[in-house]
Amino acid sequence: ISPEQEASGIKLLRQSDGLQIIAPDRIKQVEVFNISGTKMLDVQPEDNQCFLSNFSGKIHILRIRTENAVVVKKLLL
Repeated sequence: ISPEQEASGIKLLRQSDGLQIIAPDRIKQVEVFNISGTKMLDVQPEDNQCFLSNFSGKIHILRIRTENAVVVKKLLL
């Protein structure tokens, strides 16, 4: 597992059964969209970590909102 870190300090850790998100601040919301823009998942973990699983498809757009940043990331699984 190799972490990918954003400039905002958010780490995305790919795992065989999903994706772990670790942020330096509390994560308020994680939205997952498919490639056509349809929202597939909306999670409000209220912690600085979140685990997402059960992705269908290979390409997703993540919008991660923390207390201090909003990060949008294209993710290839």
